[in-house]
Amino acid sequence: MESYKSVKLDKDMYRVANKSFSEVLEGYDCSSNYRESSLANIDAFQRQLKRFDIRVGRNNSDEVEKFFRSAQTATLFPEYVLRAVKSGTEVVNVLNEIIAVRTKIDSMDYRAIYFEQDDEPTVIGEGASIPSVNIKLKENLVTLKKTGRMLVVDYETIKNRKIEVFTIALKQIGYKIAEQQLKSAIDVLMNGDGNFKPDVKTISGGLKFENLIDLWNSFSEYKMNTVLISPNMAKKMLGLKEIFNPYNGLKFELTGQVDTLMGARLLKSQFVPDDVIIALDKNFALEMVCCGDIQVDYDKLIDRQLKRSTITSTYGFTRICEDAVKILKFSE
Repeated sequence: MESYKSVKLDKDMYRVANKSFSEVLEGYDCSSNYRESSLANIDAFQRQLKRFDIRVGRNNSDEVEKFFRSAQTATLFPEYVLRAVKSGTEVVNVLNEIIAVRTKIDSMDYRAIYFEQDDEPTVIGEGASIPSVNIKLKENLVTLKKTGRMLVVDYETIKNRKIEVFTIALKQIGYKIAEQQLKSAIDVLMNGDGNFKPDVKTISGGLKFENLIDLWNSFSEYKMNTVLISPNMAKKMLGLKEIFNPYNGLKFELTGQVDTLMGARLLKSQFVPDDVIIALDKNFALEMVCCGDIQVDYDKLIDRQLKRSTITSTYGFTRICEDAVKILKFSE
């Protein structure tokens, strides 16, 4: 079964509405047809790399120039760039740890929903009315932002470089995109999405363990399973004897991690202010809205016009359940 060798590749495959290049390619060469073969563990794009013997892995990768030996192989280059950038976004693990759901949209307008329901659980008696849950649209649209990078490089500069070296540069672009997304996500967690006033408790004086107990205890309907802090706040928190016990001390020395804070995953980010602790139930707190996928200038990339080609992402964040996020702020 080698139907992948007969697929005709051209740049029009990037122009199909509401489908990525990979999805279009799968339509011509479906992975389900290879379940019992040696190609079962790779997708349609990877089969095309195999077809044209383009090696992109860490060990003995080819030179970038190999993508441009024909019009068909050049068509694969934008998808390779996209995948390399995406792999860089996955390095920012904190972002993945705080998002409850990702929503992909195809326009610049998105209005999130929110829920209203009775606070107390109720036993329904015979003939009694059933309590309702009202689902409504939020008043304000989700604010969408664009972030990305522009490639400033001549094709002649990179054509004889190993693909894996170029991959590292593309991963760095993805990392920077994800960092900016994380910064925006933390801003929405702290300051809200413009629809409701965030739950912020201000405490005078320095950090005490009882403050953390009160924070944990403030969650009733939801569970505090994630805590976001700055590097300086992490230093203060790990200085509390109740947290930095012999077990956590050994764990921290071996791995650089502390298991949990009252059952919550402890995450660190430089985008959190030093005087703030963000606690949330990650399963109910934050929705990420993406306008399409990460975008690359496929026309320029296919035509070897790398200079000033752009890689961008349009995204936004909204809080789902307001009570699933609690903010603790310290004032001297």
